[in-house]
Amino acid sequence: KNVISNLFGNQQNQVTSLAFDSSGMKIVAGTSNGCVSLYDMRSSQPLFTKEHRYGLPIHTVQFHKGRGSGNLSILSGDSKVVQIWRAESSSSFSSSPETEGSNKFSLGSTISTIEAEADMTHFLTIGDASDPQGQSSGLILCAGEQQKIQSYYSPAL
Repeated sequence: KNVISNLFGNQQNQVTSLAFDSSGMKIVAGTSNGCVSLYDMRSSQPLFTKEHRYGLPIHTVQFHKGRGSGNLSILSGDSKVVQIWRAESSSSFSSSPETEGSNKFSLGSTISTIEAEADMTHFLTIGDASDPQGQSSGLILCAGEQQKIQSYYSPAL
């Protein structure tokens, strides 16, 4: 079965944003009702599905490879917030069945939330000449419904 049509085949839950990780084995999808799902391309079931708190359409999703630890995270944005999620369990945390999903280091846990000053229409991570993809700067720029671009720093990135 097609992974995307399997989960998002109904009209109430349309895909509004997609991104692949650098290996091409994981895909993250944002939907019109504010959900974000992470998939392994070898499975039709999501590894996790999270809801943004306002239920607004997700306009941007992207993978981000963190500095130092190299842990993979997901950034997802609607018009009010940018959420940063864990796309893999932290290597420094060994989970048990009792704590899986409830620990701050587990897959799908929220790392950080950025609330915008004005409605956003898109965001991206920014770097410099030594880091053009913004993998270690922690700087996020958000375009939106105002004249100035909103800029945020997230030490979690």
